[in-house]
Amino acid sequence: MDDWDILKTHEAAINKILSSGYQTLIGKHALILKQGMQYISHVNGLKILDAGSNHGVLSLVASRYCTEVVGVEHGQEGHNLGLKLLEYFQKAGVSEYNTERVRLINCRIGDIDEKFEGVMAYNVLYHLSPKELDRMTEIISQCSKVIVQSRKRSKSGVSDLHKPDLIIKYLSRMGFRCEVEEPNSPRPIILGSKT
Repeated sequence: MDDWDILKTHEAAINKILSSGYQTLIGKHALILKQGMQYISHVNGLKILDAGSNHGVLSLVASRYCTEVVGVEHGQEGHNLGLKLLEYFQKAGVSEYNTERVRLINCRIGDIDEKFEGVMAYNVLYHLSPKELDRMTEIISQCSKVIVQSRKRSKSGVSDLHKPDLIIKYLSRMGFRCEVEEPNSPRPIILGSKT
């Protein structure tokens, strides 16, 4: 069973948790989640940072593939929803996901003091302050694989790192070879690998 089907099986419970906050599984984040799930295997077998993990669904899905997942979300509401989702999946005993591999932390990227082998950054780079982007650059430069979801247009953000071509230049300067998946999507995915 693929990850989307697993989540759809638990959709009613997930939506009950998420609707206590501000969203539903099939709501405005459906495209981000569906695309994200398709490419998580790119960081298979690695300790990863899920930067801007929001409600933690992609961190949970990554636990199927990664040795350790650290989801970082600075928004208290998103973080709290992530903890509730994690607790639900622990109690439900969904065997596909190893919830013990997931740590959700409520802090800013600039406050992270760990090393990672991979990074997932779904629609987050352009929201980072210059200090946070410096820290993110340090983290990414030490990694062997990254997944970055971009967007062709941004309504807000601190930087232009929502544009796929700028993200590719940013990652290439750190030695990543990049591939763009779904280039015609409003939110293309960039997969970066070091040789």
